[in-house]
Amino acid sequence: MESDWLPSHSSHQSTPSSRPVPSNQFSLSAQRSHLSSKNATELFKPSFRVGQSEMEHIPCSVAERYMLQLLEYQKQQLNKLMAMVSSLPGRTTNECPAELPEDIQFPFASIDDVQNFEDWLKAPHNRSQRKNLITFLACIGGKDTKWLTWNILSHIYAKHLALQICWKGTTGKLSFKQMEATATMIRCAVRKNHVAKQATDVDIDKHIMKWFHLGSDNTRRGSRQSRAQVRIKGIK
Repeated sequence: MESDWLPSHSSHQSTPSSRPVPSNQFSLSAQRSHLSSKNATELFKPSFRVGQSEMEHIPCSVAERYMLQLLEYQKQQLNKLMAMVSSLPGRTTNECPAELPEDIQFPFASIDDVQNFEDWLKAPHNRSQRKNLITFLACIGGKDTKWLTWNILSHIYAKHLALQICWKGTTGKLSFKQMEATATMIRCAVRKNHVAKQATDVDIDKHIMKWFHLGSDNTRRGSRQSRAQVRIKGIK
């Protein structure tokens, strides 16, 4: 009798799966299920396009909508930070002077300005001002050696003046290669910025040559665009 009773007793023992669910847990589970079904029709309209996806409303729950809004907020903040970083001129020093030396006025507009600047750089009594000028030009910045060099050149020379200068001085143009003081000053300014700290003279000179070489092409392209705009206005 006892042996028959023991199995019978074990068969009536409750297993974890058959244990009664506390009333508070059941109500919480029911509430979550109710909320999930109730909020399944929530719609979220994205503000950012990803790839080729359309900016259509996305069905989601309240929790999913909250997370999506949080992600979009983070994306907005990231875009702001990226804009702030890209607007920085790539400065590497806190000693950037607020103004140019009094004797210098950029951009140069004539050959006389260029030649006077070369003489100014060679003058021994301008040594301290020359250092300040190098720091000032380095603070113009650029994303790499090429753009840093081009930005500095664009700051120094007016567009029409750049057409009268080339590296070797062919076709009656002024030779930039012969402006040793100016070339040395520009190389120092480029290397003073962290993006071009390891740049060699050959690297910098290559970008200088390219900038003067492209100057006439860019100007002609701008002239063609201006003429086209005039023709369009005439048609209107």
